[in-house]
Amino acid sequence: MTQIRHATTMRPKLPASKELYLLGKQLLRVKNTDQALAWLANYQAWGQYWSDFLAEKTLTPTGWVYTHERLVRVRNSINELISRGVIFTFCDPAWQKATLEHQTNGIIPKWEDAIAWNELHHRTPYNNTWDYPPATQFVL
Repeated sequence: MTQIRHATTMRPKLPASKELYLLGKQLLRVKNTDQALAWLANYQAWGQYWSDFLAEKTLTPTGWVYTHERLVRVRNSINELISRGVIFTFCDPAWQKATLEHQTNGIIPKWEDAIAWNELHHRTPYNNTWDYPPATQFVL
């Protein structure tokens, strides 16, 4: 929703922006898989209806650019989240089960768990520099 609001503003003027902003507001109300599938169908319909509008280009001194660049960027961003399968992760039954187990076990995550999670889910490995000696040592 943040990306949509950034691209459309809170008071969009173009009809495509108005519809996308309403879709973004609906996104905040998605709570289960059925609602997620309905939202995806609405988003797909929006994308198909406005595809020609979003494909418009304008000639600038540096070359051709999308006329509605901000809308194209947010569309591509949402499409990327959908293709990676992470836009509705919270609706996944496995995640819901893990959340319930975590709440019932009373396990409090530790700082080391956050570091391990970071190492598993980020492309650059966690690397602290304070545990290692400096690269150059001064000899007096």
